[in-house]
Amino acid sequence: MTRADTWKPLYSAGAVAALLAALLFRRNIGAEVSLFTGAEAIPTAVADWYALLQANPFVGLSLLAVFDLVNYLLVGVIFLALGAALWQANKSVAALALAGGLMGVTLNLASNISLTMFSFSQRYAAATSAAQRSDLLTAGQAVLAGNDPLAAVPGTGA
Repeated sequence: MTRADTWKPLYSAGAVAALLAALLFRRNIGAEVSLFTGAEAIPTAVADWYALLQANPFVGLSLLAVFDLVNYLLVGVIFLALGAALWQANKSVAALALAGGLMGVTLNLASNISLTMFSFSQRYAAATSAAQRSDLLTAGQAVLAGNDPLAAVPGTGA
């Protein structure tokens, strides 16, 4: 088995990931979803976000950019395949580029608030006391303060 054959599955995965990312990735899918739901239906308060995530998780998660998680995972696979392909040409440059690219992917995955807010909404719905609800509202407000989900939606004033 040659060296090229050893890396062929990774190269194929990178090619498929690039194709899927090109076909599926929509940077402002939240803005597109708001065209169907109406910009006035986009929550501004934490309790309203929790209610939306309970009533219509697809819309809520779309507005909170959950699909970016899939895209960045695909980009990570693309970076790995490119790193393997370029490794023989210049190992040090390939290593630096791969490290920087994967660090960017990791930061984007870690900063996405969609799953955190969805988890909070589940816990808020199951909360049995006012103190629990208050704590979850405070936590949700802190998460939203660090990342404005309305920034990419035109007409929201954000």
